[in-house]
Amino acid sequence: MTDPAGRDVAVVRAGLEKAEELAVAMEPLAHPVDGTPLHALPDADLRARVGAYWHPVGTCAMGPADDPRSVVDGQGAVHGVAGLRVADASVLPTVPAANTQLPVLAVAEMLADTLRT
Repeated sequence: MTDPAGRDVAVVRAGLEKAEELAVAMEPLAHPVDGTPLHALPDADLRARVGAYWHPVGTCAMGPADDPRSVVDGQGAVHGVAGLRVADASVLPTVPAANTQLPVLAVAEMLADTLRT
C-alpha cells in the first residue's frame, strides 16, 4: 500500500467493491455495521485498515524418524510419542500464498483419513 500512483489502493478498492456487491445479496451482510462501505473510504483510511498478520507454519516438520529435524511422520504421528498426532499448520513446509485455514483443513482431513483405515 505504498505505490505513489495509488494502483495498490485501486486494486484493494476494486476487490472490496466486488466483495460488497456480492454481500449485498445476503442478509445480514447487506448493510455495513457503521453505514460506510469499505470501498468508499478515503485512501488514507483504507491504507490504515490494511495490514498483515503472521501465519506460523512448519514448526513440526514431516519426515522420517531418523531425520533429526523432523517431528512427525507422513501421517502426523509424533516421533517417539505413542498416540500423539499433529494435524495443523505446523506440519506445512511453507507458508501458503493465502490464509492457512483451507490448507489446514485439507491436512486435517487427509490425516484423519489415515486414522479411519
